[in-house]
Amino acid sequence: MFRLSVILIIIVSCNMQVYATQSLKSSEVHLSDPFVHLLYSLEIAQLCGHNSDSVRQGYELEKSRIINELNLSKQATAEKSITASVLVDLEWQNRGLGGFKYWCAKEAADAADYFVKIYNGFNKDE
Repeated sequence: MFRLSVILIIIVSCNMQVYATQSLKSSEVHLSDPFVHLLYSLEIAQLCGHNSDSVRQGYELEKSRIINELNLSKQATAEKSITASVLVDLEWQNRGLGGFKYWCAKEAADAADYFVKIYNGFNKDE
């Protein structure tokens, strides 16, 4: 029974690795979607510790703009949210131990800065 369990774990692990590799290759396609990219950007910003109110509020402003501009349904936004979450998880796993440091230092910081600029631009007259 133990051998069967080990074999099943290896098979599942190999299948997940193939899926992850295929998904990472398709991530460029998904990230070209402005709403998926927005959600992805917020998730990596938060994952890397950029959780300020101005980041969140800038995200909310941009999210509303994109939903209105693209006329997205609640179902479409939910599906795109799932896609973005999966892409973040796959990328986190792909980075490996310590490999996420540059990701956080560059991409997450850039995403946080983007959201703060949106928030500040919205509130500059106040």
